[in-house]
Amino acid sequence: MADSAGNISLIVFREILEGDKLKFVAQSNISETGGGARDLRFRSWTEMKGALTRLFPGTRTVERRRSGASFIDVHVGHLSWMEGEKTVTKEALLEPPTDARPNEGRIARVHEYRCFSISKIPKGSGRLLALFVQNKDGSVWPFIITEQSLEHDNWDASVAKFLLSALRANRRASNAAYGFYDLVTGEQFIR
Repeated sequence: MADSAGNISLIVFREILEGDKLKFVAQSNISETGGGARDLRFRSWTEMKGALTRLFPGTRTVERRRSGASFIDVHVGHLSWMEGEKTVTKEALLEPPTDARPNEGRIARVHEYRCFSISKIPKGSGRLLALFVQNKDGSVWPFIITEQSLEHDNWDASVAKFLLSALRANRRASNAAYGFYDLVTGEQFIR
C-alpha cells in the first residue's frame, strides 16, 4: 500500500476518535467522541453512499430488532487482512441510515475484525485513520494508519497529501474526518 497506488481503485477513510477506539475492543460508550454502538459511522450518506456501496456491493435483507423496522436491506462485502503469512477474509455489513439518523451509514460490528487492533499502534503516533482500500480486483483491505506514517513513510504522494489535508481541515475536535478518494476517476470527498 505504501509503495504505490497503482493497484488501488478506491480509498475510503475515517478518522478514529477516542470513543471509536473502544468500539474496536467492544467496550463502552464515551459520548461526544464516537463511543457507543460497535460500528464505524459515516455521516453525509448522500455523498458517501456510492463509495461505501462499492466496498459492500451485495445486498441482503436482515432483521433489525431495535429500530422499529422489522427488516432492512444491508450492503454486504468482505474485508481481507493478513495474520502472519495467512490472508483472512470475513464478511462485513454496511447498514443504511435509520429514521433516527437519516444521513448516517454504518459499518457494523467492527470489533469482530482483528485488522483493527488498536493495541498495535505505537503511542505518540498522532491521529489515527481507518482506511478501507479497494484494489482493482474488488478486494477490500482495511488498515489502521497513523498521521506520523503519512508524514514520514513511503506513501504514494497524492494519497498522503489527500489524507493529511483531510485530517488537518478545520472541524470541531469531536467530529471525525472522513471521505473517499477514487483513484480511477480522481473524484474526492472530505468531510
